[in-house]
Amino acid sequence: MAFHDLQTGERWSVAGDEIFHSASTMKLCVLAELFHQAETNRLELDEQIEIGNAFHSLADGSPFALDPEDDSDKGLYGRIGQHETLLNLAVPMIVESSNLATNLLVEKLGAPNINETMKRWGVSSLHVRRGVMDMNAYSLGLNNTVTADDLTALMAKVATQQVLTQDASKAFIGILLRQQHRNCLPAGLPPDVRVANKTGWNENLCHDSAIIYGPRGPYVLTVLTQGLEEMVVAPKLIAEISAAVYESVS
Repeated sequence: MAFHDLQTGERWSVAGDEIFHSASTMKLCVLAELFHQAETNRLELDEQIEIGNAFHSLADGSPFALDPEDDSDKGLYGRIGQHETLLNLAVPMIVESSNLATNLLVEKLGAPNINETMKRWGVSSLHVRRGVMDMNAYSLGLNNTVTADDLTALMAKVATQQVLTQDASKAFIGILLRQQHRNCLPAGLPPDVRVANKTGWNENLCHDSAIIYGPRGPYVLTVLTQGLEEMVVAPKLIAEISAAVYESVS
């Protein structure tokens, strides 16, 4: 876990440099890169791309498609062949953790570009090798990676407008504030506390990273877990940690 108080500058972490499979927390990197490329005039947020479900494995180039049953957002699958703006794909990627939207955006932005930006911003452990549900690559260990320290640093840099403009930072956070998956860090907080978070989960993996707007000012908290049941046990632990941190800083 890692903590950064945006008011006082206080920081601490516990095994904050330990590398984890990112699960869906890598979608924070994709969102950041989308706004970065828009700011550097490499694309327009209202640019439209075709919604498709055909991708190639990082492992061997073999084709694969996503199964709607394995995706927490199924809405895009009924729109194959239609077009949607990049920004309107970014929203379900975060808010509903859409895997299909994620893969479309990673394909458009380019994983090497995402990694180059993360390296330039000083958070190089946030490494995006591929989109999601590439099972051939997963079986070979070709996975996206994160650390608690660098996820916290990325969120802090966005929140304090160090890496994106004021407008882009507000848009980034605004999307996270609409997050529907609130069973981890937000679950340990009073209901009136604003939380801009992104969860990620896989088999025996459960993560959450958030900008939390506490009564004494905003702070960033990231908790990464592995080896715990990901739907009940790990979220409960993350919520308990969140509650303890909130009580301390409040």
